[in-house]
Amino acid sequence: MEREGAGRARRLLMPKVLKDYSDERNKAWCVHCGSSLSETGTTRDHTPSKVLLNRPLPNDLAVTPICGPCNRSFSMDEEYFASFLSAVLSGTCDPEQQVIKHCGKAMKRSAGLRKLIEGQRVEQFCFWGPSDLRWFPDLSRFRNVILKNARAHLFYENGEPMTEAPAFVEFSPLSLMDSAQKNEFFEVNYLQPWCEVGSRWNTRLIEGDEFDEWGFLVVQPETYRFRIDAGGLGVRSIIREYLATSVFWEC
Repeated sequence: MEREGAGRARRLLMPKVLKDYSDERNKAWCVHCGSSLSETGTTRDHTPSKVLLNRPLPNDLAVTPICGPCNRSFSMDEEYFASFLSAVLSGTCDPEQQVIKHCGKAMKRSAGLRKLIEGQRVEQFCFWGPSDLRWFPDLSRFRNVILKNARAHLFYENGEPMTEAPAFVEFSPLSLMDSAQKNEFFEVNYLQPWCEVGSRWNTRLIEGDEFDEWGFLVVQPETYRFRIDAGGLGVRSIIREYLATSVFWEC
């Protein structure tokens, strides 16, 4: 199922840059911590995180205004998140063999980062076949980056800051999901409420020409796609056609 979606994703272009008509008052606060941007200072944060994408970056990549302290606090977790994924997809921590090239540069630049990821790699040797390679990420750091991007997507696309804690944050490699889990993840609920009138996501739904067959908006083919669900209360994403993520808030 996910391979069919990926095929459609390759044929899509970068999402359109749409004007936002959502409530301007919501733009005075940091979407992550709720602090006043006039007091903490405003920085522009790319959505999704630039480290998750290939170079060259897509033109007109979405940006959200957040406070400087939050922007700085995410940097190390984002580099770790992307580098860990690169190591898993590459099957090695060798900087020269990374499928995500800028992550290879990060590992070469930071011996500590490479050593950390190497320590989360376990190879179990088998006498009767190939060795079994397993990876054990820092789940709290993964959760931090996934939640950060979900909040930014909802704010950019729906104009609603979601500073409260979500009901759940879930993530798993697609290869480890069974058929029922994949069906639930990809299923499109056409009866769910739409986002706010005037929001970017609502405009995209009306025009209806930017999505793959599963309703995901493709930021960069085979690299990152996402979908707003439950009328602006949830975000699903697929990163590198490998990691599926879901973040939902309660009504």
